[in-house]
Amino acid sequence: AFMAESPPSSSYAPPRLEDLIALNYEIAALVKAGIPLELGLRGISGNVQFRLGQLAERLADRLSNGMSLVQALEQEGPAVSPVYT
Repeated sequence: AFMAESPPSSSYAPPRLEDLIALNYEIAALVKAGIPLELGLRGISGNVQFRLGQLAERLADRLSNGMSLVQALEQEGPAVSPVYT
């Protein structure tokens, strides 16, 4: 069982719709290319718009700790999880 994390601190702005759309494209491209999501998300985190980069880094951290993608997204709270779960 995974310990639930708190949603990102209030210093993080919630992802915008544009961020979630970009995240979808990135995840699809990583899967199509056969790149593990953890590595791919970490790789793009420094190369994309700041808010999306933070989201990608948090997801990569959770994946490296053994969470599934759905679990990692659920940890983002209501700004993200209803879109994916």
